[in-house]
Amino acid sequence: MKEPMDKINRREALQKACEIMGGALSTSLVMGVLAGCKADPALDWTPEALTSQEALIVAALAEQILPETSTPGARQVGVARFIDSMVAGYLPEAERNAFMDGLASLAERKFSRKTPEEQLAMVTGLAEEARQQMRDSDSKPFFLLAKEMTVLGFFTSEVGATQVLNYDPIPGGFQGCMPLDEAGGKTWAT
Repeated sequence: MKEPMDKINRREALQKACEIMGGALSTSLVMGVLAGCKADPALDWTPEALTSQEALIVAALAEQILPETSTPGARQVGVARFIDSMVAGYLPEAERNAFMDGLASLAERKFSRKTPEEQLAMVTGLAEEARQQMRDSDSKPFFLLAKEMTVLGFFTSEVGATQVLNYDPIPGGFQGCMPLDEAGGKTWAT
């Protein structure tokens, strides 16, 4: 007797992916990933859209959103570089402006020079502000953009995809010869 295989359908797979990513992704983020934008852990890089100071702020913010645990954190997998690429080439102008304004606000408050505990308190405040902004406005607040790009950058990195998520380079099993009634009673069109 064959053991049943654990299978999920396409809808369940997308639902699980969205749950992992924290909800629906914006079109610009999906386009960035599909175009090959990925997190790169290299430390010696020159930002495209951000200044070096802004890149340090993004790295510290991303590390607060996804800190190092038993797996590397956002800083170690190069999420700041991913976010820089997204801001440079994929965010719509309104989202880019909101993101850059939020970075300017964090720079004024010297976010990257704060202790991790102070940074966490600031991030908690940003999350609460974002919740309030979402109630009052249709535009995406800075923190939501930063969180969305951080999560996406992390889970599309090699570490996120292979060490944190389950990874199967060739999904599904091949069952060559099987009775037609076990295959659903009809011949497959595709």
